[in-house]
Amino acid sequence: MQSEADTLDHPGGAEAKNRILVFDDDENFRSMVVTLLGRHGFDTAEADTAESACAELAQSAVDLIISDINAPGNEDLVFVKSVPEIAPNTPVIIVTGYPSIDTAIDSFQLPVTAYMKKPFSNEELIANVKQAILRSRLLRSITHTKQRMESWKESLNDIESLASLSQSSYSSAVPIDAYITLTVQNIIDPLFDLVHLSQGLIQEKTAPTANVCKLFQCPRVESHERMLVQTIDVLEKTKQSFKSKTLAELRSKLEKYINP
Repeated sequence: MQSEADTLDHPGGAEAKNRILVFDDDENFRSMVVTLLGRHGFDTAEADTAESACAELAQSAVDLIISDINAPGNEDLVFVKSVPEIAPNTPVIIVTGYPSIDTAIDSFQLPVTAYMKKPFSNEELIANVKQAILRSRLLRSITHTKQRMESWKESLNDIESLASLSQSSYSSAVPIDAYITLTVQNIIDPLFDLVHLSQGLIQEKTAPTANVCKLFQCPRVESHERMLVQTIDVLEKTKQSFKSKTLAELRSKLEKYINP
């Protein structure tokens, strides 16, 4: 039977379970949360001080941190404020028995996806956990896509250069149309992954209505659309040089995606 953690698999298709760090000095509460998460198929790590939490993060990456506001070392949210530096792109769920306006306001400036007052229901916690991990996957995918955009431009330039070559002057053992198809596929696959992750986030029952890209300060959707339009344009310009049914079908799919 597939667990809920397995359905939130990591980018790239890996089916490793999502790992969650539970940071709270209340041993009974911490044990309860760890047991609950285990029942839903999540791997967990535990910490009762900020020092031990940092040690866990240094030892192995996590997909989510659940942190109590008043745990040792997290006074004034010191530990949570350090998360972007020690564990980039890792979301945090804050739990507290003593909520305050100040900490709630501070949370908006931090990688906090939920602010939960103890006690809360198991269903509420699991819903927030699933939502936070989806956001984490989307943010990491966006960051990865942004890093690859420069190499995509080089790939498109390579395709345009190939269009000016005759078949006889092309020295690679790989057929030109196969090379172009593979290159374009490598460009569009991560973009479709972003779309898939965004749809998954929106479809969650607890999904917020806030604009996802604004929330994460990610590259604008327009940038991705421009990249697809540029890809279509290159395929259009080179269709006479490379008469390939596969490339024609790929161009058609991209055009339908841009103009549904």
